[in-house]
Amino acid sequence: MTAAVVGPAYARAAEQSLLVSALRAAPASIVGIRVSSPYLPLRYVTAGSEISIDAHSESPAVVGSEVANAGAVDPLLAKPVGGLEMVAGFTNAKSELVATTVVYRDGACAHLRIVAGTCDIDSGVVISKRSAATTGMHVGSKLDLKGLKTAGSPKSVPVTGLYEPVNPEEPYWLAQPYFDFRLVNLDRETTIQGVDAVFGGEHLLGGLPGELTVVADVAMRVDQVRLDDIDRLLGKYAGVESTMKGSGYAVSEQLQTVVDPVTVGRRLVALSIPLVAAELVLIAWFVLMLVVSDATDVRGPEIALARLRGHRGRSVTAFGLAESLLLVLAAGPVGLLLGLLATELVARGLLASGIHVELRLPVWVVAGLALAGALVAAAIAGRRVLGLSVADLLRRVPARRHGLRAGIADGIVVALAVAALVQLLTDRGRSASPLALVAPAMVAVVMGIGAARLLPLLARWQRITARTRANLVGMLGWTPLERRASGRRSILVVTVAVALLFFSSIAWDTAASDRQARAAAEVGADRVLTVRASSELDLLQAVRKADPTGQYAMAAVQFAVGQSGSVNAVLGVDSSRLAAVARWDRGGLTEPVAAIAQALSKPAPATPLLMHGPELALRVVGDQLKSARGRSPSRCRRCATTTDSR
Repeated sequence: MTAAVVGPAYARAAEQSLLVSALRAAPASIVGIRVSSPYLPLRYVTAGSEISIDAHSESPAVVGSEVANAGAVDPLLAKPVGGLEMVAGFTNAKSELVATTVVYRDGACAHLRIVAGTCDIDSGVVISKRSAATTGMHVGSKLDLKGLKTAGSPKSVPVTGLYEPVNPEEPYWLAQPYFDFRLVNLDRETTIQGVDAVFGGEHLLGGLPGELTVVADVAMRVDQVRLDDIDRLLGKYAGVESTMKGSGYAVSEQLQTVVDPVTVGRRLVALSIPLVAAELVLIAWFVLMLVVSDATDVRGPEIALARLRGHRGRSVTAFGLAESLLLVLAAGPVGLLLGLLATELVARGLLASGIHVELRLPVWVVAGLALAGALVAAAIAGRRVLGLSVADLLRRVPARRHGLRAGIADGIVVALAVAALVQLLTDRGRSASPLALVAPAMVAVVMGIGAARLLPLLARWQRITARTRANLVGMLGWTPLERRASGRRSILVVTVAVALLFFSSIAWDTAASDRQARAAAEVGADRVLTVRASSELDLLQAVRKADPTGQYAMAAVQFAVGQSGSVNAVLGVDSSRLAAVARWDRGGLTEPVAAIAQALSKPAPATPLLMHGPELALRVVGDQLKSARGRSPSRCRRCATTTDSR
């Protein structure tokens, strides 16, 4: 019963763990919904003239209401959060242009910790504490804001407060890059530094010069999502996307990309765990048959006496099987509770946090089938003894039997084991074949059958040897093993159990090693942190400063190069630290990481480029270029240096 209940209960918990882990790992912007549209002023055309009014086509509240009406209402979805956004720029205290995102968001002040001033976003804006330190602004300063790529004069607004986000990762922000110093492309050749978002009121943003975007964000409560909720959520997401796109909005939602890999994992779990549980149930039934058969064998003389005294049919059957069947019935609820308890303990120890056992209909069905199978197994084992004649019941040593039927059954099992082993070796884990999954158990059964068949031969040889040597003790010891079937059945069960135990231990250790190797190959190091820096050189210098020894940290930058349709990823690394930090053991698919580091550390050949002509024109675009005289200009737009530094 315990093995049967663990199958569906643990499979359900494992599937739930896969889903919750995937949802938690995905950014809120991936599992949530963002609806956006340009925030345009209303204009009316009368008699050939255009009249503008102080209103807009869609306010954040209206868009949020439309998203809710489109189907984004569910206990697992947060209320739509409306807002306005604009990529803007302002000049800092050094008169340098700085990029930011000006944001209005419903209830933003409740999610910001004001460290100076007030959160008065109706009459001014609030900026982050670190943005103030970077730009030289403070409470009372004026920000001249306008769209980053908008012509015209900016609008001056006061800074009313400095903030720190309470929790930048909370679903309310939908993983938007509001709190992220990042570089912003002003044009194809110019990049400027960005700072944290500037928060203002709805009417204040509506009066800024520039292109505003109205948004409505819907976050998912990922910790409350269960397997039964996914199809409903996918349907709601599809309905929102269809409705809002039909109304001219842009919709961003990628829940399906998170669910698809989970579905693949769920299929594997739903196939493998019940198969393993079924193997254990079969072994348990076989053990139960042995126990009931041995118990009934012990009562054989009593059953024979009952028949000699005139008892027939049902009375003899009840006399021989009643105790065993009652014990099986009494053990059913105990096994059910033990199975649920074992599943709960394993789920708490191995699966994602918050995953618990669910007492669902499949668990009850499997428990009922397991109990019924146990009763049938006990009845079959008892009926074998009850079907013997009185003379056979009174015998102390069973008569010799020809095992034709047993031989046919053994042959079928061996054939299935060979087929499963061939499937496993030819497929090599590329697909989740049920036959390949049961191959270890089938091989264990074949080993058990072989041991059970060899035992009588060994016992017979030992008996003959003992008789030849007149060894009475040896004859008395080996003769029952040769003639009794219970010994052979016990050897079969013990062999199968020990083989499965060793296989499970080896499989567990191998899976742990494979997970570690895969993590090292895919992640590339013990830990990878994704950061943003103003330039690659700044990142390199910061990492080297954090780890002067060069033993545990290395800077790395990933680039996408190539034309559309043939884009390749290029990884730039600090080759002097690659061998100490990286873990790229890909099983011989690449050179050892030390050899790669050595190859990357070789200096590039300094082959001079000779050009002849009366005039040389050179155009260079870059940051922090050094001249031959050692000067380090902050930017170099057009410069040329000759070999004699002129």
